[in-house]
Amino acid sequence: MGLKRNTIQWDDALARAEPVAFVELVGNYFLRQGYRVEHAGAEARRQGQDVGVDLRLHRGDEHVVVQCKHWRACQVPHHDVHELLVTMLNEGATSAILVASGEFTAAALRAGRHDRVRLIDGRTIRALLDPISVLQAAHASDARASAAAPQVFRTPREIRQRAARPYLVPMMVFAGCLIVATGIVRSLSGTAHPSRQAAVAENAPSVLSPTPAGRQAIDPANAGASTHVPGMFHPIDHEAARVAVRPIAGVRSASWLDASNFVVIVDGAQQRNPAMIDAVCRALETLGDTLGVVVNLQDVGSAQANAAATLSRNCRLPQVQSSFMQANREVSMVAPDWRDTFAGKQAAQP
Repeated sequence: MGLKRNTIQWDDALARAEPVAFVELVGNYFLRQGYRVEHAGAEARRQGQDVGVDLRLHRGDEHVVVQCKHWRACQVPHHDVHELLVTMLNEGATSAILVASGEFTAAALRAGRHDRVRLIDGRTIRALLDPISVLQAAHASDARASAAAPQVFRTPREIRQRAARPYLVPMMVFAGCLIVATGIVRSLSGTAHPSRQAAVAENAPSVLSPTPAGRQAIDPANAGASTHVPGMFHPIDHEAARVAVRPIAGVRSASWLDASNFVVIVDGAQQRNPAMIDAVCRALETLGDTLGVVVNLQDVGSAQANAAATLSRNCRLPQVQSSFMQANREVSMVAPDWRDTFAGKQAAQP
């Protein structure tokens, strides 16, 4: 399901400000409210990565995690509200705030009715921020965008130099013909000895796929043409991984605890099983190398009760290898002291 567009297309100073500047403006607002503001993942945001938590606020006994969404075109969905709730529990925070420069979907607003989660939309945050600081941030972003724009003007000397290269087009045509001819020769040489290929396929032992969930045997003679093994230096994009697993039946939301631990929230304990881990890993295989990915399953009901145990496994280790390489383990995603405190509060409620 695609994202919904904002009903209001903002085109003001705040919309022109960069995402990093938007986080700075929100942090300055909470600083004026008496909070001690800790910026989290500033370097990752400059590289365009979603780190899950942008700000941590401290004031007295309060510990608040803040996530900022500087989206101009689309509304923030309910998945981000659920993921922020899980992050709040994992960090032992007292509350959480999700700030958007645009709007929230209706489902996100319903998810934000939790008594410890607060949603701030674009209309509200524009009324809270300092207008002078917003204008300064917009001017700075415009200046950086102008400085990074490519130069399209050329001097007369450059024009004459470009015109004095009539040999480039013939050389490019010749290189293209050479590449095509090389491909044809390799194709003919590969089919010149069918008996040899049949002998190799008959005598070579079958190789089992290293991916989980019982793949079929691979023919060694055609392994290079029929399989795709992701490179060890091709990491999986975190945002693409979150989008890839959302269509899986039983998956509520997903988020990354760090570079390797992928937390998937499922609909109930019946979905927290090895088969669900296999389904998640299959969805991630096309995105890159899953050798360093550990899938952690957590059911949605447990996050509101006792921060329940999580079923975890590395994507590249099948179930049959767990006994001697990495056994399935039950781990707590929340610190024990906070889990006990939260459980006590739940039991004390009427």
